[in-house]
Amino acid sequence: MPFIDIGADSPLYNAGNALSELTFPENTVNFNITDGTYYQTDNLNIDLISPVTVLDGYNSNEFSLKSRFRWTQQTLEEQLSKDTTIIIKTTNFAPRYVRNNERTYIPSDHLSLNENGVDTNERGRKEVENLIGKNIFDFPKPTSLVKYLLYITTFFNKDALALDFFAGSGTTADAVMQLNAEDGGNRRFIVATLDEETSENSEARKAGYTTIDQISRERIRRAAEKIDDTSGFRALKVDSTGLKEDVFKTAGELDQVDLLEDIDNHSDNRSDYDLLYDVLVDSALEYNRPITIDTMNDEQIIKYDYFGELSGVVCYFGENLTDELTRQIATLKPLIAAFKESTFDKSAQKVNVMEQFRIISPDTKVKVI
Repeated sequence: MPFIDIGADSPLYNAGNALSELTFPENTVNFNITDGTYYQTDNLNIDLISPVTVLDGYNSNEFSLKSRFRWTQQTLEEQLSKDTTIIIKTTNFAPRYVRNNERTYIPSDHLSLNENGVDTNERGRKEVENLIGKNIFDFPKPTSLVKYLLYITTFFNKDALALDFFAGSGTTADAVMQLNAEDGGNRRFIVATLDEETSENSEARKAGYTTIDQISRERIRRAAEKIDDTSGFRALKVDSTGLKEDVFKTAGELDQVDLLEDIDNHSDNRSDYDLLYDVLVDSALEYNRPITIDTMNDEQIIKYDYFGELSGVVCYFGENLTDELTRQIATLKPLIAAFKESTFDKSAQKVNVMEQFRIISPDTKVKVI
């Protein structure tokens, strides 16, 4: 994936600045002139204040220049501490600088197989065909195109996050995984798509894909397997609210008989994972951390991104919360402990849980949903 290198060094001289002096410590300037001792410059705009001896391409002594520099002495010293390279190419003694790992490139104006390895949509079709079957998705983009765009935009940030709101067949996710495998990057992806239904008589429907998002997920799974990418991914969907459908009632629709039932407005069919993600949303936590299922006192608990004290979330959404189970969960000392409201028959039970956490793990935030 070639670039055109337009050079890396920049001048320290700036005609609009006031005159100032810069002192360069020993062995901090790379010279491209003959070794020897110099007493003056060939540049009317730059004065050599003190002699400098060049030995093996570097200044063997401290020396000073006077000119209209864009940097102060403090900036020069800060840049040198960051491994910025100072270069003097001629006896004009015009210093230039190259910041560490900073280079400027212009990508090619043309996208082609010969120019930058970008293939056609025909290749994209064959890629999907090889992974999940013929005619499953119309006009998929080739991974080489997305991979090239990712390469030039994440060249200096291999931990970047790629966001694609039109996931389609999952080309962006595939390209991210391939590029990471090639250059050792740690890029991540978020891809989103509508759960648009496939056509009744389409090859996709015949293959068992009823919606586009199913194609995306399967392509990502198979693409990861093909290159032995074991990092995994998590699929989420926008679902209906976790509240009962009739929860939004006006005062005139309420009556005394049904009032107690209307107090608990959460849906009864929420899964443990629904509840967990309610906690994550409420706590503004990321959704892509590890989830493990554990057992305590023969009861299932969920650990989310838990790796020791004051980390992650530990949830119990069962109906048999005993004092012993509460103590065991509190002993884990998670950042957040979450329970289900219906677990508690009486408010005194909820107070008891809060008190046990106050004693055993006071820094844990206890949530009841």
